Amino acid sequence: MRKYFPQQLFIVAIILLITSCGKKAPNESKYIPKDASMVVVVNPKSLEDKLQSGNLTFDSITNRILTNDRIATEENKKKWEDFKNSGVDLDKNIYYFMTQKGSLDKNLKTIINFMATIKDEAKFDKFIKEQKDINATEIEKNKDFSILKTGNDVVLSWNKEVVMLSITLEKVRGSYDETGNYIEPDLSVIQSNLKNEVNRYYTLKENESIASVSYFKDMFKDKADGYMFSTTSGVSSLLSSSPFNIPKLQELVEGNYSTSTFNFENGKIDVKSKSYLNPFLSSLVKKYGGKEVNEDFLENFPSQNMNGALLISFNPALLDALLKELEIRGMVDGFLSKEGLTSADIFKVLKGEINFALSDFLIETKEVPYTSPYDGTTSTYSKTVPSFKLIFEAPVGDKAAFEKIISKAVEMKMLTKTSTGYEGGELMSSTGMYLIADEKKIVLASDKEFYNTYLTKKSKSNIGSDILKKFDNKIIASYIDFNSIINGVLPSTKDSTMVKILNILNGTFTNLVSTVEKFDGKSMDGKFEINMKNSKQNSLVSFVNMLSDIFKVIKEDDKSKDEIIAN
Repeated sequence: MRKYFPQQLFIVAIILLITSCGKKAPNESKYIPKDASMVVVVNPKSLEDKLQSGNLTFDSITNRILTNDRIATEENKKKWEDFKNSGVDLDKNIYYFMTQKGSLDKNLKTIINFMATIKDEAKFDKFIKEQKDINATEIEKNKDFSILKTGNDVVLSWNKEVVMLSITLEKVRGSYDETGNYIEPDLSVIQSNLKNEVNRYYTLKENESIASVSYFKDMFKDKADGYMFSTTSGVSSLLSSSPFNIPKLQELVEGNYSTSTFNFENGKIDVKSKSYLNPFLSSLVKKYGGKEVNEDFLENFPSQNMNGALLISFNPALLDALLKELEIRGMVDGFLSKEGLTSADIFKVLKGEINFALSDFLIETKEVPYTSPYDGTTSTYSKTVPSFKLIFEAPVGDKAAFEKIISKAVEMKMLTKTSTGYEGGELMSSTGMYLIADEKKIVLASDKEFYNTYLTKKSKSNIGSDILKKFDNKIIASYIDFNSIINGVLPSTKDSTMVKILNILNGTFTNLVSTVEKFDGKSMDGKFEINMKNSKQNSLVSFVNMLSDIFKVIKEDDKSKDEIIAN
């Protein structure tokens, strides 16, 4: 940990970042450049009511989680109390944002920043100067801000409105002279680049800051416990300086934005997102939009122990159109022509529907028979192996394209022809999986018997109608059952501490449901929902209690190990 920022303060800052919210477009966003690839805005004070519903305060959370005696020393506790009175406003927004400069092939500079609001600059100046490891002469007073160098890759800066911790991930390589002697890299270059970047943050013009981006401002119209904003503009600038050159690739990635809000509600963590596409991409998605997902696949999946599922609906013509618009279809077709194929053949094979589901996952220890290659004697040995049931199903689109592609697979002995279609070859058979393909579907299943049971449609899955209803009219839908997965892992878990942690997780979470709606001409809306076991308790309280219980288990385990070593 950096010398001016004690370990416990950094951990608390992360906790603040996770458990907070914002209410309106913040003034401090004027210090964030519009080319930032990601921004997270949170506010500790706005979640106080939700924490209080579980008789929690931030200080009680800190005391419960930071129970490690090496961290929660009296000295560090005093430092935390001093920090709370340092002039930093812990009731206001806390920010995380990231910027990237350079190119993908070399000299990539990634800078991550944490920013908070200052309510008393003089008080903060005094706090910094009182730190034992800080030399006040190292503080540089500039026109717009103060800056403190704490290493080649970290600086702390502040003015009357904000305080910012900036960390660069830039690396500088050494070199060799003409005689082969190694020359150490000039690390001062890293510090200089970082200081220049931080200086840019404090001197941004209004149209250079993220506050000028309408999608960022509109995000705060919805009341939420947290906000996240991301853009592909940074990726575009990296590609522009990269030798990897695809015509119109920048046009494809430039100007796409995504916004998300999250709320800790009773019984669930609710995340809503909007993806805004640039004119180039939106015109293609609008023209080649997909249909809704196939819910019948899940409803008729023959298991009462579902682990997860993923349903996708898309228009394969979109992929071919992308190659055409990017002006690389000719290059791709030239490569495929050696095999007598075209890109259109590959895309036409699929109808535009992908269904996948997994169930009955279990990791267990089995006795596996073994025959000695030397004397032929038979014995057994214990082996931990996973078992599961799954079906991957992709309906076929164009029959002619299917035959062209499948014949290549037969030539490569990946498939064998049968009287009704095609089945997996020797390699697939050795895995124990079941692969079949015909003019209607391409299917990969855990075994033939299970898939045949699915075809009868006489058995139903245990995914409730309330969840399936959320998949209505969606183009992407996914589901994960945390409890069934954890229950499948527990029998093979031997470590007692890990068993306790898994049981804590099992008693906290239930499932995850995620969906994406069709493009409406302006945005694609998504929803991400984590459901908790205690439906009446606020999910933030459940989450904090879970962390506290896990830390307690880990501390007990450490204490037990120390006692064993001592004896």
